[in-house]
Amino acid sequence: MRCLYCLKEKEELRLESFLWGSDPLCFACRKEMKGKIRKGRVKEMDFYYLYPYEGLFKSVLLQYKECFDEALYSVFLYSYQDLLKLAFHSYYLCCVPSTEAKMERRGFNHLEKTFEGLDLKLKRVGMKREYSQHKASLRDRKRMLDNYYLVDEFNEKDKILLVDDVLTSGSSLLGVYRILKPKAKKIVVLSLGKVTYDDS
Repeated sequence: MRCLYCLKEKEELRLESFLWGSDPLCFACRKEMKGKIRKGRVKEMDFYYLYPYEGLFKSVLLQYKECFDEALYSVFLYSYQDLLKLAFHSYYLCCVPSTEAKMERRGFNHLEKTFEGLDLKLKRVGMKREYSQHKASLRDRKRMLDNYYLVDEFNEKDKILLVDDVLTSGSSLLGVYRILKPKAKKIVVLSLGKVTYDDS
């Protein structure tokens, strides 16, 4: 079988192949993704993320989202899916919403597709105004904190796994987190990637 990203022939002798099934990536690509469960905090919100938003992870995510390469959906949670299923089996899945324009262009919801293997019931949040995040000013990013509304009904007994693809300033996740917090028993925040800044 070939790697879904570099298309080179894969060797299937790794321990992970026996534990989690065949990796959609080859060993070299998987290593270059730099996957590891990491923890961070933005204001009052603790979060987890799996990859630094750089190098191969950034390229694969952009190919998946912006080049509509839907076959790559299984790449991101490989190695983590069984652990996440076990940890969050009693949770609802809530995805930070994309703009309608992006959803129409892609033809699929990239976050729902990525996390579908967790077999969690979905609860949805909507967007009041559509901002293009990568072009948004700091002022616009702060406005995003008040940019979300509940589509589905949430209640105080709900446990929520809130997910996004990339955490940059944290405005999107924080905005959704704040409207969900009074409505849920517990919220765990997970981003596939996080923009890391070199402080040197």
